[in-house]
Amino acid sequence: MLTVINVYISAAIEINGKLVLNWYGIHGVDPLADDDTLRKQYRKLVHLLHPDNNKSIGADWAFKLVSQAWNILSDKAKRVAYDKKINARAQGKTAEEISKKPSKIQTDYNDKTTMKEITGNGYQRANEEEGKSVRNSYGRMNESEVMNLFADTTTYDDMEDMLSIDAPDPHFYYFDMDRIKGSFGENQVWSAFDEEEGMPQFYAIIHNVISMNPFKMQFSWLEMKKTKVERTPTLNCGASRFSRACGNFRMGRHAITNTFNFFSHKVRYEKGNDGTFFIYPKKGDVWALYRNWSSKWNRQTPDEVTQKYDMVEVLDVFNDFIVIPLVKVAGFRTIFRRELDLREIRVIPRKEILRFSHQVPSTILSGEEAPDAPKGLLGVGPSSYFI
Repeated sequence: MLTVINVYISAAIEINGKLVLNWYGIHGVDPLADDDTLRKQYRKLVHLLHPDNNKSIGADWAFKLVSQAWNILSDKAKRVAYDKKINARAQGKTAEEISKKPSKIQTDYNDKTTMKEITGNGYQRANEEEGKSVRNSYGRMNESEVMNLFADTTTYDDMEDMLSIDAPDPHFYYFDMDRIKGSFGENQVWSAFDEEEGMPQFYAIIHNVISMNPFKMQFSWLEMKKTKVERTPTLNCGASRFSRACGNFRMGRHAITNTFNFFSHKVRYEKGNDGTFFIYPKKGDVWALYRNWSSKWNRQTPDEVTQKYDMVEVLDVFNDFIVIPLVKVAGFRTIFRRELDLREIRVIPRKEILRFSHQVPSTILSGEEAPDAPKGLLGVGPSSYFI
């Protein structure tokens, strides 16, 4: 709930007596933030606020605000246009004046002479010539006042931005129903979200559901167990900061939890006589592949290189992995189909197993989930797929 309130509290700034949406405040970053900082914060907020993970009042609207903020700030042209509009309004210009001639205020936020950061809620942009500034006005408002303000969208001077917010796909399949209290049982292996990356790249073995009300469960984390193949130079990125979502695992630290929101989905596994857990891509699975994967990745490899994915379906597994790319269906955000060109089928050698980032929960739509549900296509779990 705290994350939801923080988004609401930071979501608007007052400029010359009018409220406009504060896309930087929604992400909780400074207007000087670089692309990597924005991307990390977006991943974190999407994971915390996604409807599959957060049932708090207002979380769905906060999720939409975060998604739209990313839509604007991740696009250089849209970000420059937004910065220009905010600066122009700080000078008291009308929308017509903004469109007719450029603002005299600097719009390049790398020029620190045009902005100075302040602590607490929000930020201040200073025009050194005019002495005017834009401030977040929510420091004096309580939670109830903020919620009331957002209920009355006519308060906003930026109605075109409010109306442009993209809602996620309708839920043709409720993946959240696969991980309710009654879903957990002894000897199941579940994937769990990585707090930093926001993807299900960790695993845990369930030992016992101690009680249902209140919910209490005992489990152990699974830790990577290196094999001879995985010690080869081809996989030297294994010592880096990247999580490894497939391979041989052993039982690690024990824990007891009274929540299950950090779990994503059950995974198929095999267990050896020595207690080793074998978790590898299997036929029919959907996985995210690192698009730019290289065995030379290390701790200095930038996020803009590592945090890009391609979706694939595993067609078969021999010694290597046969996969086919999945293509997003036009008009949807989490509905995919197989690539039609069979020449795009790829073979992932076992020695390049680290190309697989994480498994994505999926289901084949029957067409009966909703009146407009596309039959025969793949719906994927939205909280495990970086939109």
